[in-house]
Amino acid sequence: MAAAMAVRYTKVNFLADEAAKFLHERRDGQPFVLSVNSLEPHPPSYGPLNELHRPGEVLTDPAFAIPVGADASKLHRYNYERLYKKGYKNHPIGTRDDFRRLRANYYGLVSMVDGAYGRVLRALEESGQAENTIVVYCSDHGDMMGDHGLMQKGVFYEGATHIPLMIHVPWISREQVMMDQPVSLVDLVPTLLELLNGGVPAGLDGKSRVYGLRDPSSWKPEDIFIEWHEAGDHTMDGRSIKTADNWKLNLFHGDVPELYDLNTDPGELHNLGRDTAYKDRVHQLTDRILAWQKQHGDTMSLVV
Repeated sequence: MAAAMAVRYTKVNFLADEAAKFLHERRDGQPFVLSVNSLEPHPPSYGPLNELHRPGEVLTDPAFAIPVGADASKLHRYNYERLYKKGYKNHPIGTRDDFRRLRANYYGLVSMVDGAYGRVLRALEESGQAENTIVVYCSDHGDMMGDHGLMQKGVFYEGATHIPLMIHVPWISREQVMMDQPVSLVDLVPTLLELLNGGVPAGLDGKSRVYGLRDPSSWKPEDIFIEWHEAGDHTMDGRSIKTADNWKLNLFHGDVPELYDLNTDPGELHNLGRDTAYKDRVHQLTDRILAWQKQHGDTMSLVV
């Protein structure tokens, strides 16, 4: 494989340069919105910092390099089988060490992104506008990076759906608070609108979480819903609920339900969806998904 280009030629480095230039030029105190959206870390999981992290030292999860189970949904089994048949972006896939190499490369890309965004934050400080600027850091999805023998997204496992989210509002608090309750990205827009005193329009998806930023003890954990539409094969379309008490149910059209107790099984290794002892819980969570579908005009049929 050809050598990776130097950091200075990467997309995230270019964006950091442009963002810093923008911030240094905005010293007039006028309101602004700046979005910096890097491609990295992203496939092909190969970059200039591949050797920064050693494969043998990368952190792994309970499900790391563990094949998708036979009791998993068609969607999850299909993604697993496709990966092993076709490989991953010219990387060999077959052993635990292959996944460790990819994860080490991914860590290198994350380190590169961290450095670039650090430069953006320094430019914000130097511009004199850090005290009246909201900073949000998040991702649109995660990456399996070898968990369940999978890569990238397109599945309901935590590796793909559990993402970073950090919000800094300097005039509310300087204290770092870690929130364990699930929250959805659809809540970002109403939250930012309220913070900007813009008002939250009726009918907008999501809800403002400003109350939780002002008083973390008042944060009200709620169910989070996720949907997936598989291009070309809608028999693998699915809906998922992650509850406030940390259970997850994945439903698919005419396919096996997947139920996980994330409190005792964070790796989602034990599907309880067909266990008669959890029949009532499956029905209860199914009803919540159906109610959410009705609320949002979602007509996809789910069969349990």
